[in-house]
Amino acid sequence: YKFYDYTEIGFKEITEIFVESKYGNRNISDNDILEFEKYRINLESKLRIHWGLRIYYYRKYVSKRYWRI
Repeated sequence: YKFYDYTEIGFKEITEIFVESKYGNRNISDNDILEFEKYRINLESKLRIHWGLRIYYYRKYVSKRYWRI
């Protein structure tokens, strides 16, 4: 899906934070964690609007394809 980000931090920066925290040897700052959480909440909100509530909740809670963490 294509989402347009008009926030101060975009997908590329969030991906860099995730990769550094998952595969890097350094701890990420609290500010980076807050930015990551803000972006995740924003993305879920956009998906909820794009897919509609019924499909969003089905994919999130019933289907195993939504989040694989």
